Amino acid sequence: MLGQKWKWLFTYPNGVVDDNLHVPPDEPVRLVMTSQDVIHSFYVPDFRIKRDVLPGRYERSGSRRWRPATYQIYCAEYCGTTHSGMLAQVIVHRNAARLREVARGRGELHRQAPPEKLWEGGQKLYNQRGCKQCHSIDGARRHRPVVQGDLGSRAGACRRGQATVEENYVRESILNPQAKVVAGFEPVMPTYQGRLKDKEITAIIAYLKTLE
Repeated sequence: MLGQKWKWLFTYPNGVVDDNLHVPPDEPVRLVMTSQDVIHSFYVPDFRIKRDVLPGRYERSGSRRWRPATYQIYCAEYCGTTHSGMLAQVIVHRNAARLREVARGRGELHRQAPPEKLWEGGQKLYNQRGCKQCHSIDGARRHRPVVQGDLGSRAGACRRGQATVEENYVRESILNPQAKVVAGFEPVMPTYQGRLKDKEITAIIAYLKTLE
């Protein structure tokens, strides 16, 4: 999920992007949130959910089950002149067929994503920007830590203590690779600060999630 002046955008695993959050009923839903510009605050008063969304960082919401209905989303952090118009909805679908239409980018859904899926863009970046030369996805130990199945599954022992392998860890490792060097490896990875945009880092993380 992305907050920006002055709207919310929700990206689904298949690459579809919509202005509203479409979810199935009675199934746990977890959001990974970030901001494109300033601090926003994701606020759904019906469920007493309020989470700050910060630029340059990923925040996770707690897993939640939604009852079929439509709920209003606000921004609870003043973020500029059109702050009050930063609105969206949580739409919990009773009809499974309608939800399938959403997943395919059909019906009333406005498709803003590129034709390729988010993770597919991340896979291209992984292959084109030098990641695969050092980080393996097949379990083989090369010059750098293996990435296969690591994201969200274990903690890595680093020279400065333990580090949980999650979205912020990956982002930091790309932009500031010397911050948490995995034990047994040399601190030789170059920074990608200024070489990868936020949306490209998000796409790489989406690709890593497909390897779990």
